[in-house]
Amino acid sequence: MPSETNATPLTNIRITSPETTFETILSRASKSSGIAAFIQVSKDDSGKYSLALTTEGESLDQLYKQASRIADEKGMDDRDVLERLTEVETKWPSHPGVVENAINELIEASNAASAVERCEQALADWCVTISGAGVKNTSDLSATSGAGNLFIQLLANYEFALERASRLEEALSVAQLSRLLDPSDPENVLSSIISLYVRIGDPMAALRQLEPLTESLAPYVLYGRALAYYALSQQENALFAVQTA
Repeated sequence: MPSETNATPLTNIRITSPETTFETILSRASKSSGIAAFIQVSKDDSGKYSLALTTEGESLDQLYKQASRIADEKGMDDRDVLERLTEVETKWPSHPGVVENAINELIEASNAASAVERCEQALADWCVTISGAGVKNTSDLSATSGAGNLFIQLLANYEFALERASRLEEALSVAQLSRLLDPSDPENVLSSIISLYVRIGDPMAALRQLEPLTESLAPYVLYGRALAYYALSQQENALFAVQTA
């Protein structure tokens, strides 16, 4: 299991920006890490740090992907699926796929608070390796490929757990952090940001997020606008956005 954290949790900390969210997450690094054998951190010529899977990490990640493919065909209770998942969970409990399965079960059991803790344990495990390499802020890290994609997936798990625990402002900060570290997947992340802005009562901020995409007819952009317009009681604009979508 992931080691216990020895620093201040994100809970009850006022989050003001994605950068401070990242610094807070890094500060929670656990006393010891179980992932040094699975990911490595290196600096490129531009001075950015990036995350890569080691040979063992790649093997376990592929094992998890195999289990997911078999599960799609045969179901989660298939013996081959369970054997692969058990191996990954035993060796790498902070793998984002393992964490996702765990928090889904906790949320289904109406225990969102424990789901948040499970994500924080996993992030603490990752962050001892990330911060130990010298990463101190978002400008230091590139998370657009390799194991960086897994780190973004882990942040998505955390955002989901926070949202289900009704900790919406923290969930929003984590979503913004994901977008800052990897802007290559705007649809899922931006949809979450728009929805969370509306839910915390700031639909104008949601619309501002969509301003750079004024010409886009992508459904997530149009429905995002509709959601924000409805929250602002601008029914005509909202209806037009829905009809266009």
